[in-house]
Amino acid sequence: MGTHVTNDAHDIDGIRAALDAVKYNSETIVHHFGGSTQAEMSVDSKPYLLRKTSGGSTLDSIIRLFAIGSSVSVSDAIRALGPMPLERWINSNIVSRAGEQVIANMCIIPQYDMLILHDPPDSQGRSEPRRADHVMGIAASTKQIISLGVPATGRALDFGTGCGIVALLMARSATEVVATDISPRAVEFARFNTLLNQVDNVDVRLGNLFEPIAGERFDHIVSNPPFVISPNDGFMYRRGPFESDELVQYIVEHAAKYLTPNGTLRMMAQWANTPEQTWQDRWAAWLDGQPLDAIVSEHFAHPRHAYPQKWLKSDSRGHTTEDYQAAWNAWYDHLGALNIESVSTGIVALSRRDNTAGRLETFTENIDTDADTSAYFTRLFAQWKLLDTMDDEAILRARLRVPSEVDLESVSVAAEGAWKVSDIALRSQAGLVSFVRIDGPIATLVGWCDGKRSVRELSKRLAREMTANAVSLERALVPSIRRFIERGYLLLEEIDQRPLEELR
Repeated sequence: MGTHVTNDAHDIDGIRAALDAVKYNSETIVHHFGGSTQAEMSVDSKPYLLRKTSGGSTLDSIIRLFAIGSSVSVSDAIRALGPMPLERWINSNIVSRAGEQVIANMCIIPQYDMLILHDPPDSQGRSEPRRADHVMGIAASTKQIISLGVPATGRALDFGTGCGIVALLMARSATEVVATDISPRAVEFARFNTLLNQVDNVDVRLGNLFEPIAGERFDHIVSNPPFVISPNDGFMYRRGPFESDELVQYIVEHAAKYLTPNGTLRMMAQWANTPEQTWQDRWAAWLDGQPLDAIVSEHFAHPRHAYPQKWLKSDSRGHTTEDYQAAWNAWYDHLGALNIESVSTGIVALSRRDNTAGRLETFTENIDTDADTSAYFTRLFAQWKLLDTMDDEAILRARLRVPSEVDLESVSVAAEGAWKVSDIALRSQAGLVSFVRIDGPIATLVGWCDGKRSVRELSKRLAREMTANAVSLERALVPSIRRFIERGYLLLEEIDQRPLEELR
């Protein structure tokens, strides 16, 4: 069997030269279309994109081929794809010729100051069904895992690399990156992308699960695995070699063996919700006894009837209504047979500790993530390790500080001719964007936390203002203060106090 895409360095040099010759990058494309909103690649905007690339320039032809997914004439292709002859582009499996027209077999899209090859996305509006070994581009989950897992330091692993974009981004700061995938086609695409972008510290390996890295350890593991809970529909990029959510369970239960001390894992995941067990208990069972601190945040849950259509809509190209109905029924029945009421989607962060069992923190609130989420996790895990050594007396001696991303918000309502506070909350505006409701006295004490005075000193001051018993107030405050430290709303003095954006 031949290769799916060239990994010949000489050919890839020719491909890069052609793309570089027209300055094929995000900035050029946005300028060509007149702004970022006009440059959006979607089926609905395709007529406009084709009109804007009808001038016949070499850049027009390159954009049509690799970004829009439309054919160009042979003469335009020869002019645009030089200096490498058209025959070598065809032999490399990058483009195909049909009569007097040439069309790209794959996309090459500027992303994150790189050029990334992957299979055509839905935005190109192609009619043919997806391949079983389809290699995704940069989906919403990809962007999410990038915010969770990049940058990386030390030795890093991209588990289930796909087109390799996450591995390439980690390579900018890591000393070495290993990228693995079970799909031979994905491995070829990832290797192509390392060569195209001239990245020399990424080792792409073919293999199932942890087999390609047996006996090795990493400082940082990132994974956007094929976690979809589905019938065995054959799509390698979304369904792994397990039933239900057992792939996610397998990764979690084996991760510690491949992490260095204080090593981290960041992962996108989906998990099943059944009548017998809450999802929090499900995760607690998976992590029971593991030397891992864990944060699991549920972003949303799709009920059994809605979950199949979330995924089947991207498979409907070339399918009839009857095909879709049959596929939906099979998927719905499959979930029913597994007693799954809904499927949750969320993010996972793990941190390796010594051989003692770690702690688990679960979030079900409306929590958003941003570019600072990775730094937030790193800081929070470091704080947890310190917190485990602190008894109540140590908490009272601690000098705490409110991090720069945390604000105090209050809501007042008009009552009896005056404003009365009805709700007070600490809100984190970066990292994990979340909030926690607090009462007035606690809000006052937290506001005094400037890193200069101990919790005991602040508690005594609060007791005087409230005319309360100082010892009783101390005892009552410690659990709340410990909880705020656990969530990152207060920082221990040993923790780096810089803003999250400076810790990325």
